[in-house]
Amino acid sequence: MHATFFVLGLVAEKFSHLIERTAAEGHEIATHGYKHQLIFTQTPSEFASDLKRSIVLLEDITGRRVIGHRAPDFSITEKSLWALDILCEQGIIYDSSIFPIKHRRYGINHCRRGIHYITSPAPETRLLVGKGFERENPRFSLQNGFLNTLIEFPLSTISLFGVNFPVCGGGYLRLMPYIATRAAIKKLSSEGMPTMIYMHPYEFDSQDLPTPIGNAKNLRLKFLRFNQNLNRNRSEMKLRKLLNDFKFVPIKDVLRCLRVN
Repeated sequence: MHATFFVLGLVAEKFSHLIERTAAEGHEIATHGYKHQLIFTQTPSEFASDLKRSIVLLEDITGRRVIGHRAPDFSITEKSLWALDILCEQGIIYDSSIFPIKHRRYGINHCRRGIHYITSPAPETRLLVGKGFERENPRFSLQNGFLNTLIEFPLSTISLFGVNFPVCGGGYLRLMPYIATRAAIKKLSSEGMPTMIYMHPYEFDSQDLPTPIGNAKNLRLKFLRFNQNLNRNRSEMKLRKLLNDFKFVPIKDVLRCLRVN
């Protein structure tokens, strides 16, 4: 199976051979920005510069166009929606940064849970879609088989009693029992939604992330490190079960055939 890898520019510079190999083995390479700086802490010009630097770097390494973006720490929030216009300007086709939940650090609680259209980018920002897409998606305007749009692929949530709950990624995947993750995926499938599973490389590392030593100023970071290290010894087992129970494809392949509203 193949996946989408959201790659940091800093990582790509240091380990370009791994990024080149990942692309060569059939995986999609998308951008995670260059410095892993939260978008809402940047000015629009700073974000545009950071984004462009990462895109140019990844395209030079892989020889392939970068069409996808995920913000560091899901930092496209109501304070930084201006970033969507910059994504369009720089040729990004889809974004996967918005978490439709209420969280202290991130999230837009009222965001739509399914994959959806955001805005119309410049004419040169186009996605080549497969046969039958126009028939299945009559809302979209196609020109010579290309789709002019920016698409949001939100992080997966399930809705219970009108409240969205995060599932199937990062700490949520590590901390939830596998049976609950499996049930969540099946529920999303019954609603006609694909599930976005995301994992970080550190979640498969045999060594824990270091915990800071110090006074109460580091208490929040200590809790974060505790959370990041918890249940990591089960990550590989859960991934193997997921790959055995479900079919996964890169995001770009989902968007070629899925009905987008």
